Formats: sequence, C-alpha cells, structure tokens
Amino acid sequence: MKKYVLLILGFVVPFIISAQQISLRDVVELKNGSIIKGIIIEQVPNQTIKIKTADGSLFVYNMAEVIKITKEETPNSYFSTQNIKDAKIKKENEQKSSSSDQASSIKGKGHIGISLGAVKPIEDVSHLPTGVTLSLIDCSYFFPNSNIGIAGKLFGNRHSENNVKITFNALMVGITTSHTINKETDFTTRLLGGVGQFSISADNSKYKITGDTEFGFNASIGLKFKLSQNLGIITNLDVIKINDYSSINLTAGIAYLF
Repeated sequence: MKKYVLLILGFVVPFIISAQQISLRDVVELKNGSIIKGIIIEQVPNQTIKIKTADGSLFVYNMAEVIKITKEETPNSYFSTQNIKDAKIKKENEQKSSSSDQASSIKGKGHIGISLGAVKPIEDVSHLPTGVTLSLIDCSYFFPNSNIGIAGKLFGNRHSENNVKITFNALMVGITTSHTINKETDFTTRLLGGVGQFSISADNSKYKITGDTEFGFNASIGLKFKLSQNLGIITNLDVIKINDYSSINLTAGIAYLF
C-alpha cells in the first residue's frame, strides 16, 4: 500500500510544483490607459498585435495605440483567478468603449450640407406672407472628444407679395452642441451671430432698394439623422432676429458627414 502511495505522490507532486512555477506573460500598455495581460500570439511589425488573455479572449490593436510591450513574472497565468478576473474586466471595458464609440459615431467631426424650408415672419414683420428659406451652406465642426463645436450657415429668406420680392440674406457663425439619442440620431443646438442685409425689388422693373448691413443672431434646435457612413439628413427649427426683422424657419436638407 505504501508503495502505491509513494508512486502516486511521485507523479502528483511534480505536477503540482510545475503548475506553480513562475512563467512569463506579455503586458501591453495602451495610450487610452488600458493594460492588457496575456500572450501575444501574432505580431505584424509596425502594424498590429494580437493578444490572448487568461480567459481565452482575443484582442487586436494597432501599434499606433500601443505605448509599450513588456513581460512580467506570474504564477501560471492561465490558472490564476485574479488574472481571469482582470481579463474579464478589461473585456467589459473594451465592450463599453466600443458601444460608446458606436453611439457617438454619427457625431464624428462634423458636417456640411444644404437645406430648404419655410419661413414665417413674426413680431414687427408678421404682416409679411410666409416665404421660403434656402441655406446654401450649413456646416459644423466638433472639437476632439467633445460634444461642443463651431457652426456656420449662409442662408437667405424670401417673401413675395403683389409682385414685390423682399429678400433677406445673412452669414452667421457661432457655437453648437450635439447630444446623442442613438447611434443614428443626434439632437443639436446652435447659437449663431452674424450680419445680414435686406433688399426689395419689383417684378418686371428695375426698382430695387438695398438696406444697410445689420448685425443679428440665430438660435436653433435640430436633429441629424445618419443614412450611411458619410450621408445624413439635417432638420432645424430656427429663430432669427436682425434689427426689426424676426422669423421662424423650419428646414430640412442633406449633409455630408465627416
């Protein structure tokens, strides 16, 4: 009986010792602060690395994301409960980061587009008829890692009554914010300031009056819908005020997303 016990111990003890031997694992430190531990199973010089963590998960990173790669001693990393827990936490963080990127993907850096709509005069000019508005340039740019940016628009309003055309053209720039509703929709706000000019002309006549250039502002809310990677729909509800002229503009258009 003692022989069998000794024989079994002769096989088991070396296995237990070898399971606790110190081994090396790779440690990849990323620019976003993450530290991934495991074994690098594939590396393309100056391009990508693929690392396998203790729970069997595979992660691929561009070398541009990597600060440094080192090795550390660890008691059999594949049997370490702590290492498996660390790997699961890292995987959850990666998934959260990926979901966040997808949710804000529509925002990107900005857009440039064109839109058309209706304009309703209000306050002192409410007697004017409803007209049309055209934004030849409607653009925005968001600062890196921020939902705040700059925006601008070049637009014109036109009202026609009894063969008389009243036109208001303006160029305005200012700040904008974007708030993600889902990965395909953003809610936007803008507060712009700039200059505008009126003109009055009559059909079949050389009669035309051009007013002075005046300062004004434009406050708006809107929605931006992503149709594809670089194509979207923009909608805006604007309140415009310049000197005695005030209007509410409702527009929709198409935009290039970048």
